[in-house]
Amino acid sequence: MAKDYYEYLPKFLLDLDPEIYLSMNFLVLDLETDTYGDERSPDATWEQNDIVSAAWCWGESKRGDEQFVYGGIHDMDTLIQDMYEADFVVAQNGKFDIKWLIRAGLDPSRILLADTMLAEYVLTGNLKAGKKGALTLGTLTKEYLGVTKDPLVDKLMRGGVPPRDIPVSLLTRRNKSDIFQTRNLWLKLRDKMVERDVLHLFYNRCLLSPALADIELNGVHLDKDTVCSKHEAAAKQMAEVEAELMLMLEGRNPRSVPQMKEFIYDVLKFKEPKKRGVPVRPTGEEILHFKPRTKKQAEFLRLKKQFAQLNADLGKNLDYFYGVVTEREDCIYYATFNQAQTVTHRLSSSGIKTKFAMFPKAKSIQLQNLPRKYKSLHSSRHDGWDVVEMDGAQIEFRVAGFIGQDVRICQDIVDGVDVHTFTASVINDCTAEEVAESKKTCEKGQDWRTLAKSDTFKPLYGGQYGTDAQMRYYEAFRQKYDGITRAQQKWQGKVLRQKEITHVTGITFYYPNATLSSSGYCADFPSICNYPVQNLATAEIIPIALVAIWHILKRKEMQAFLVNTVHDSVISECPPEEREELYEISKWAFLWWVYEFLDVCYDLQFNVPLGVGYQAGPMWSSGDTVPFTPSQYDAEVVEIDGGEVVVTAVPPTKMDGVDYSSLLGE
Repeated sequence: MAKDYYEYLPKFLLDLDPEIYLSMNFLVLDLETDTYGDERSPDATWEQNDIVSAAWCWGESKRGDEQFVYGGIHDMDTLIQDMYEADFVVAQNGKFDIKWLIRAGLDPSRILLADTMLAEYVLTGNLKAGKKGALTLGTLTKEYLGVTKDPLVDKLMRGGVPPRDIPVSLLTRRNKSDIFQTRNLWLKLRDKMVERDVLHLFYNRCLLSPALADIELNGVHLDKDTVCSKHEAAAKQMAEVEAELMLMLEGRNPRSVPQMKEFIYDVLKFKEPKKRGVPVRPTGEEILHFKPRTKKQAEFLRLKKQFAQLNADLGKNLDYFYGVVTEREDCIYYATFNQAQTVTHRLSSSGIKTKFAMFPKAKSIQLQNLPRKYKSLHSSRHDGWDVVEMDGAQIEFRVAGFIGQDVRICQDIVDGVDVHTFTASVINDCTAEEVAESKKTCEKGQDWRTLAKSDTFKPLYGGQYGTDAQMRYYEAFRQKYDGITRAQQKWQGKVLRQKEITHVTGITFYYPNATLSSSGYCADFPSICNYPVQNLATAEIIPIALVAIWHILKRKEMQAFLVNTVHDSVISECPPEEREELYEISKWAFLWWVYEFLDVCYDLQFNVPLGVGYQAGPMWSSGDTVPFTPSQYDAEVVEIDGGEVVVTAVPPTKMDGVDYSSLLGE
C-alpha cells in the first residue's frame, strides 16, 4: 500500500470542497506598497520596499466597520490574525498581497485565497487572457458594478508618485474604497461562477497562489563558478567569431547597412530575394536563412549564425546570470509567475528588471522557457544539498489519451511503448531495430529517435503540414491513435457551429472567428486541439500536485523547499537526508492525490495511468545516479533511466478495452 500524506493537508484542502466559497465568513484586504525597487518595481523581493498601508473588512461589514493601518511589515499582526480566522481571503491579484504578508510574518499555508482576477479569468476562458488591463480591479468594477477607482490617486501613481508620498488621507480613502469594491465584485463573480459551474476551476487556481508567492520569495540560486566559466567561454568565443567576421569584411562596418549590402550582394554575390516581384537587399536576420552557393558564402553564414547565437546567449541569459553572481553575494535571482496570462490557463512568468553596475540597461530573466543548456547553472544555496526535479511524465500524451478515451494511447502507456521510436521509424521509413542501431552509430543527440522527438506530439496540437516525411508521420499518428483523432474532429465541428466549446474540465474556450475554408482548412484547428490538452495537463493537474507537495513540506517541517515550477515540473532544493522522503511525497502527490482531486472536484475518473519522474543532483537536471533504492508499492511500476526514476500508477478507474496486466504484475 502506497504511503499517503492526508494528515499534512490543511482542512480546506483535505475536505476538497469548492463550495467553501459560498461562506460569508471571508475577509477582504487591500495593500499599498512602496515602489523603490529597480525600475519602480513594487515587488516584495526588494528589501528597500515595504508595505505602506493596509485595509480590510469582513464579508458582511458595513461602511465604517473596516480597519485601516498606515504602517509597514511590522504592523500587520492584527490583519494576519484576522486572516487566520476567515474561511478564505478575498483580494484582487491576491498573490501579490500574500507575498508581502509572508514578509510580515504570515504563514501562507494557512490561507485559502479567493482572487477576483482569477474568478474573471476562469469565467472568460481565453477571451481576456494576456490582454493588458482586461483583468484589473478598475476594469472589473466598472464592468460589474458601474463604479471606478479613485481617479486622483490613480493619476498620481501612474505619474510615478510613490504611494508613501501620497497624502495619508487620499491613501486611506483609496484603500477603504478598494476593499468594498472588491467585496461587492467578489459577490457578483461568485454568483456567476456558481451559475456557470466553474467554482472547482477557481478553487484549484486559488489554492496555487500562496504556494507561488512563497516560491517567488525563495528565489533561484546560481552556481557562481559554473556561471563565470560559461560566461567567460561564451564571451571569448564571441570575440573570436567577431574577429573572423571583421577579417572577412575587410574593414567594412558591420553596423553600416550600405556597406553590408555591398558586401553581401556585390562581393559575396548572394542572390537578391524578391518582395512583390521587386529585388530587395536585406541585411538583417533574414540573411541567416539564405542558401549558400559558394564556400565563401557558407563561411560567412556560419560566422553570422555563430555570432547571432552567442550574442543571444550572452544578452538574454549569461550576462544577467553573470551580473547576479558577481554583484549579489547570495547568487540568488527572482522572478514572478503570471496566473492570468495564457489562453490555456497554464502559468507563464515575467522577470523582475534588475540594474547591474556592469551593464547600461536593466536586465531580467523569467522562470519559464529557460534554454535547457542553462539548467546546469543552477545549484542549491546550501552546500551538499541537491536540486530535485519532479515532473508529470509525458503528461500531455496521457491527458490526450484520457480526453479522447483513446484505448491505443492508454495501452501503449501501460505497455511502456516508446512513442519516439515509432515517430523515428515512420519519418525515416525504417524499422524500430534500425532506429535503435542509429543510437550506436550517430553522434550524441543526433540519432534518429532524438531528432524525431520534436515531431512526436505535434498531431496532438493540430500539426498537419511539413515535409513529406513529417506529413507521413502525422497521418500514421492519426490512424494509430484514432480516439484522440476523432475527438479533435468532434471539437472542430462543435466550434464551427457554436464558436465556443466547453471541455471535460468545465472550462470554456471561445473561437468567435472560426470558419472553414472551401478547401476544408480551419485556421483555429491547432488551437482547438492544443487548448484542452495543455489546459488539463499543465493548468489543472500539475498545480494539484505542486500544491500538495508544498503543503506537505511545510506541515512536516522539512528542510526541503520549492524554488520553481516549469510547465510540467516542480523543482526543489533538498538535503540528502530528505531525498527519499521527497520521492515518496512526489509519488503520492503526482499520482494518487491527482486521481482523487480530479474525481472529487472535477467529477473526472481519470482512467489513464499517470506517471511521475524524479531526478536529484548537485545541479538542476544533472543527476546521473539514483542515491537510494526507490520504493514500489502495489499498482505502481518503477523504472530507472540513468539518474531518473519514473513511476507509473494504475488508475483507480480502468478504461474499457485496455489490458493492465503488465502494470499489475500479472
